[in-house]
Amino acid sequence: MDTFSCFNTILLNSAKKCSKCPNAENKDVALIYDANYYLLLTSILQRGGLSDIPFGHTYQELLKKFSSQNLLCFILYLDGIGLCKSIKLKMWLLSTSIIELPPGLRYHRHNMPIVSIWIGHNDPNVRMWLGNRFRMLLNLKKQQVYVNPSTSFNIKYYGVIGDCPALKLILDFIGHTGYYCCFFCFTQGYNIPGRNKRQYPYEKPLNLRDSKTILELILDAPLPTSILIDYQHVTLLRHFRDTVTQISTLLIPALRKQVDYELKTQPFPHFFKRKMRGIEDFSYIKATELRNLLLCGFLPRFYYSILEIDRVARMALFICGIRLIHSHPTFAQRTSAIADELLTTFYRDHSKFFEHLQNFVLHSHAHYAEMFDLNGASF
Repeated sequence: MDTFSCFNTILLNSAKKCSKCPNAENKDVALIYDANYYLLLTSILQRGGLSDIPFGHTYQELLKKFSSQNLLCFILYLDGIGLCKSIKLKMWLLSTSIIELPPGLRYHRHNMPIVSIWIGHNDPNVRMWLGNRFRMLLNLKKQQVYVNPSTSFNIKYYGVIGDCPALKLILDFIGHTGYYCCFFCFTQGYNIPGRNKRQYPYEKPLNLRDSKTILELILDAPLPTSILIDYQHVTLLRHFRDTVTQISTLLIPALRKQVDYELKTQPFPHFFKRKMRGIEDFSYIKATELRNLLLCGFLPRFYYSILEIDRVARMALFICGIRLIHSHPTFAQRTSAIADELLTTFYRDHSKFFEHLQNFVLHSHAHYAEMFDLNGASF
């Protein structure tokens, strides 16, 4: 709101001089602009993470359950990496992050204490590897952790997050490519004749699991509620990359080069840490680069005269669904339902537009809406 004022009086009707000041001049009039403080405040709070994990249903239930305690909640992270291709040496690392930290600080390396590291040629026996470590974590829960003489915290363990191979290990699954490999439900896959691939067709309603794992020793949220899918691996590095790669095979070489050039030269604001890569560079692409392509680059670059409208429309369903899931609640309480409808429509008719990509990582998106309600947008 803007108003006019002299030094002593608020002027009405945009008057250019003050009638109460006999010697008033035009330069004595000042403009006053009042901000919509409430709107700015709510915008800042939303940007700060009102849809983050502490605002989700699961965390709020923990607060009610332990209302008399000063909680410090942790998420377990399990990830593996190949150290040497020639001898297949692997490293598995279990670390934790503090939920109460803001998202911008929560995932900094120095804020994620390491629990244990496994280095070997084979995948670890989780119960043997982490049995003692989990008992140590359990003992921490039984005592208060003092940061100074007047401040102490009660440790709680919220859940576990990882990619599919990591979750397979920690949840004691035989594999993550079997007929019943979903960590949340009993959806049955089927094998493609002549190809070593399994597909998981759309199925509703979902028959949820009741998991029994080593995690029950320490987790304070029930399984499978406390399982969080690493969307960077599942959505970006797997399904979206595979889908775009398959789409690129439909383009003639000249058109593919044109798209690659436009993606690489796409201008971004200064706060984008990485620009987009071309499709030819997908073997070396990072998750942040794929995120930029998914949210900002795919539809503008693939829409006009490149792909048929039905295929682009299917990708638009997927992109809009992911946008809703990984942002603040745009449509308030209906956000997850709308996102689920978009992703479900994309999943249900997927085989009509893409070949042999109705796999487990696509099926995992059927659980995104529920995880959004339980854990917020940063699951």
